[in-house]
Amino acid sequence: MQLRITPLSTIERLEQVTEETNDRVRNIERLLDIAIFEVQGIQLENEKARQERDNIVAFLNGAMAMAIQIKEITDKYLETALFKDE
Repeated sequence: MQLRITPLSTIERLEQVTEETNDRVRNIERLLDIAIFEVQGIQLENEKARQERDNIVAFLNGAMAMAIQIKEITDKYLETALFKDE
């Protein structure tokens, strides 16, 4: 008995890529949430150290915004492809 492999359609491949991307982005979001929480909880005595901590938090928040944007863009591509396929 021979196994037949049916190639995936473009939409199916796009759905897989979207799902994989969203899974990875969710993992990144979780890691960033933990990092932000931990860094914000650090108690610092001097103003310079507090400013550096705040800069790190701002950087992590920027990375979070980029991760969320990647997920939104990926979802939009899938939505557009599905709409065109109809």
